[in-house]
Amino acid sequence: MDTVSELNHKTVAVTGGTGMLGRELVSQLLTLGVNPVLIVRNPESMKKLYSYLGAEPELKIIKADFMNPHELTEAFQGTDMIFHCAAGVSMNDGTDNLIALNTDITHHVVNSCMDAGVDKLIHVSSVAALGSEPEKITDENSYPDNISNWAPYAISKFYSENEVWRGHNSGLKTVIVNPSVILGPGNWKEYGTPLMFATIAKGVAVYPPGGSGFVDVRDVASVMIRLSEIPEAVGRRFIVSSENISFRELMIMITNAVGKKPPRMKIGKKTLNFFSKAAEIISGLGHMDNPFSQNIAEIAACRTYYDNSAITRLTGYKFRPVKESIGYMADSYLKDTRK
Repeated sequence: MDTVSELNHKTVAVTGGTGMLGRELVSQLLTLGVNPVLIVRNPESMKKLYSYLGAEPELKIIKADFMNPHELTEAFQGTDMIFHCAAGVSMNDGTDNLIALNTDITHHVVNSCMDAGVDKLIHVSSVAALGSEPEKITDENSYPDNISNWAPYAISKFYSENEVWRGHNSGLKTVIVNPSVILGPGNWKEYGTPLMFATIAKGVAVYPPGGSGFVDVRDVASVMIRLSEIPEAVGRRFIVSSENISFRELMIMITNAVGKKPPRMKIGKKTLNFFSKAAEIISGLGHMDNPFSQNIAEIAACRTYYDNSAITRLTGYKFRPVKESIGYMADSYLKDTRK
């Protein structure tokens, strides 16, 4: 399949192009000779993309409010394919507004795709939308019976997927990707895996008992591009994950990569819950975000496993080992922190 020539004959747009995954997706599309249209809420955020690319390519930038269906539909006019990466991300508790935000954004994106005559939507979801049972392997056929005890972020991704399925049932060609924990460089002080990496890279003595699936941001972007041109992918969702490893293994890889001592002491679920409650009290007194919520404590205590065989069977894609992804992050982290 000549992906480059196929995409070059289409008008491609990206939402969330200034986030960690969106930046890498735009970078890969440009490498393929595809100049995507960037749909952004705030054009000032383009500075993040230019910094990542190391240049300011001539990109068409359209400012649009994702909560304004009229602006969004106008922005999508003349577009063949949308890569939808835009979403709010938070692992903190009590962020119910995140459910409405992500669901509404995807609702408007799907409606605007149909109103503007967009042919295909590639939607970035998460393995969080699949649910999971500790110690059991989760695949694309997972459809939970009850989501009432889920974290707001997971619920938001589940509802967002429902919006995409609605669009598919109405005639819109859709593909959903469900990445596991995405590893890649970014803002080491704000949120997500860059902040997690930076925290561990400073040196920690303890490790939690859980584990999860992990995947390189470069692999997620590459898989999205591949799936966008495979007819058999339409109407399906795909787990995008490289390896299932323990948090201890991950932390040892990170500390080794930056020359720090690895963690040596295991802490249990009760201790994690104690720290989360203490963090909740402290954050409440200071009226700030909780850096270690109950949801994060539960994730740290559980081992969740994900099956990537569907995507590998369809595409033959070979994922980077997690150790290589950690090395990639370490190179960027050490370069940034030595400035």
